[in-house]
Amino acid sequence: MIKSILPFAPFVAAGIVLAACSSDPDTTGDGGTADSGATTPDSSTTPTDSGTTTPDSSTPADASVAPTFTNVYANVLQGACTGCHTTGHATGLDMSSKATAYTNLVDKAAGQGGTSTSCTGKTRVTGGAPGASLLFTKIDHSAGCGNPMPLGGAKLPADKAKLVSDWIAAGARND
Repeated sequence: MIKSILPFAPFVAAGIVLAACSSDPDTTGDGGTADSGATTPDSSTTPTDSGTTTPDSSTPADASVAPTFTNVYANVLQGACTGCHTTGHATGLDMSSKATAYTNLVDKAAGQGGTSTSCTGKTRVTGGAPGASLLFTKIDHSAGCGNPMPLGGAKLPADKAKLVSDWIAAGARND
């Protein structure tokens, strides 16, 4: 009898492990409650004095990050663009500060303030139209002109590209 159930032991053990990692909010492993019963904050939130949590704008872009220019700059541009796009950049696109980036992006034609590029004349950001905005099409690697961004790097993660797209689609307002 033991020999007949022995081959199934690994499957039984796997079932026990999976049951222990249940998605039930009263168990561990979900970022909700620890063994002590104390609630632990989600990594994308910051605890407040009242014990509640608020979104942490320093975390990577995700579904809880509002599509504002502040979040686009902090979560996307500052990390992926400002290493190259500073004062004196060949294309004239300086994004060294949030205010400078907004001024140089929204309703501005590519090539302004610098040498002309194969994208000269295309609008960097057109509020309400991500597909017509060079910023989005360059990070989406669908621009059809110039180099995809970040230069020489992989495409940005989908959540970061979506944050940029959502901000542009919402009108590309400055906040």
